[in-house]
Amino acid sequence: RDSRGIPVLSQAVRSQFPDIARLLLESGADVNDVSSDRKYSPLMDAAQKGDDEMCRLLIEYGADVNLVSKDGQTALILCAGRGDEIISRILYEQGADPTVKDKLGMSALGYAKLFNNKVLLELFNTPRA
Repeated sequence: RDSRGIPVLSQAVRSQFPDIARLLLESGADVNDVSSDRKYSPLMDAAQKGDDEMCRLLIEYGADVNLVSKDGQTALILCAGRGDEIISRILYEQGADPTVKDKLGMSALGYAKLFNNKVLLELFNTPRA
């Protein structure tokens, strides 16, 4: 961690350095370690950045798709709020729950409804395989 309490893995994710992130993960970095600033997991950081390659890497190493930040947000909420259909699909297919509500009472499904995002609405209403 740096002096602000941000894990090295989170720094690599935020800086979008997948090779460094992979090296850290291969060396045993905790894929679900949350930062002290936003209480985001590395997966939340990747989702916030819209970095689908990094999201796939973190999931490959066992990232929990339903971890919750200090504001009650999940990676899926962050994506749905931005209308990111690609990462939302990746997370949903890995078991992310679109009904989890953040501290404002909004869920990924709620954001899809609010913004009338038909692609996300269809996705979140599709049974998982």
